[in-house]
Amino acid sequence: MAQGEDLFTHQDTLAQLHENLPLTENLRFIHQIIRQDFPFVDRLAIALFDEKTEILKTYMHSTEGNDSPVTTYEAPLSAAPSLQAIILEKSVDR
Repeated sequence: MAQGEDLFTHQDTLAQLHENLPLTENLRFIHQIIRQDFPFVDRLAIALFDEKTEILKTYMHSTEGNDSPVTTYEAPLSAAPSLQAIILEKSVDR
């Protein structure tokens, strides 16, 4: 080991998330970090679920490329079988 070498240096990859930036910018940044290891992830979205109506609503998204998805997309949970499977799996784990 070279003299003066700092063994405790750490580059915080997510340091930008501590800055005072809009939530959409933070989501876009997280999407870029994810794509470094998983380049096939073209879209990252946050959706809200209304339990009374069982409707999923896109709150915000980050989409790679020129695609311009509907930003206020909403659909019944029953129209998303993959999400239903995740919910069932999680409820069994409890």
